[in-house]
Amino acid sequence: MRRPSHVRPYQGYPWFRLPSQKSFPFLEKVDLDLPFRDALAFLQPAIESTPRLRDITLAGAPPSLLTVLPHTTLGQLTDLRTTSVESLQECCEILNLSPRLRNCRFDLDFQPHTTPPGLLSPIIHHDLDKLYVGPTDLGVFFNSVTLPALRTLSINLKDSPQRGKWGQQSFIDFLGRSHCSLTKLSLYNINITAAHLIECLETVSRTLVELHIDRGQTKFITPMVVGALTFSELNSPLCPLLERIRIRGHIFDEEVSGAAMVHMVESRFRRDSSSRLRWACIGGCYDENDWKKIRDLQRVGLALTISEKDFNGSDPGLFDCIVF
Repeated sequence: MRRPSHVRPYQGYPWFRLPSQKSFPFLEKVDLDLPFRDALAFLQPAIESTPRLRDITLAGAPPSLLTVLPHTTLGQLTDLRTTSVESLQECCEILNLSPRLRNCRFDLDFQPHTTPPGLLSPIIHHDLDKLYVGPTDLGVFFNSVTLPALRTLSINLKDSPQRGKWGQQSFIDFLGRSHCSLTKLSLYNINITAAHLIECLETVSRTLVELHIDRGQTKFITPMVVGALTFSELNSPLCPLLERIRIRGHIFDEEVSGAAMVHMVESRFRRDSSSRLRWACIGGCYDENDWKKIRDLQRVGLALTISEKDFNGSDPGLFDCIVF
C-alpha cells in the first residue's frame, strides 16, 4: 500500500477521493488551496496526528494559523507559507512556537489602531533563514524579532500605502541586533527615500549577492542611488558582491538617465572578479546609444533585460530583451 508523504488538494478536488484514514503517519508536506474551509474540515484531524509533517502551504483565505495548527505541529515545521492574515502578536507567537522554521511567509494585517508597541525583549529565532513579510507596520515588526540566521528577506507592502508602513530606524536596528548576513534582499512597493535606501544598502553591503527593488510609492531611485551602486576608479560601490540586480517600476527620479543605469550595470559586469554581475533587469528610459551598449553587453554574456514597465521608447530590434 502506498504511503502518502505529500497531500495537495486543489479547488474543485473531490474530497471523498482522498484517503479516508484518520492519520497520515508518513505525511511530510501539505499544500492547501481553495476551497480552504472544506479542505480544513477534512484534513485537520490528519494534520493533528502527523509526526513527520515539516512543510505546510496554506493558500486562499485561511483563518489564523493558531486556530488551525496545534502547537506540536508548529514545533516540528521547517517550512511555512501562508496567505492567511496574521496579527503581529500571532506572528510572534508562531515564531516562538516554531523553533525549527527555516523558511516562512507571513501576509500580515496592517491595523494601526490595534498595533501593539514593540516587545520589550524581541523574540530570538536562531534557525530562520528565509522570510517574506507582507503589509504591516514594519517598525513594530522589526522591533519584535531578532533573526541571526536570516539570509533572504523579502518585504512587500503591496500596492496601497494604507496597507503598510516602513520603519527605517527599526529596520536598521533589527539588522544590527540580529548580526545576520543577508545575501538576498527584495523590496516591493515600499515607501522610502533615497537616503534611507542607501543607509539600508550600506548596512547589508558586505554580504549582499542579490538585490531586487520593484515598484514603489515614491521616486526614490535618484542619481545619488545609481552612483552609489556604480564602480569607479576612485571607489568601490555599495554591495560590491552583487551578482543579480533588479531595479524597475515607476520609481525613477526624472534626473536618472538611461546612460547612468547602463553604466552602473556595465561597471559591475566588466569587473575582473568572480563576484561580478551576471544578471540584471532594469527599468528606465533609454536612447539609441544606450540600446547599443545594451546589445553589446548581451552579446558578451550579461543576462540583461529592460523591463517593459518603464519602457517609453521604441526599438523594434530589441524586443527580445524586454520582459513581458
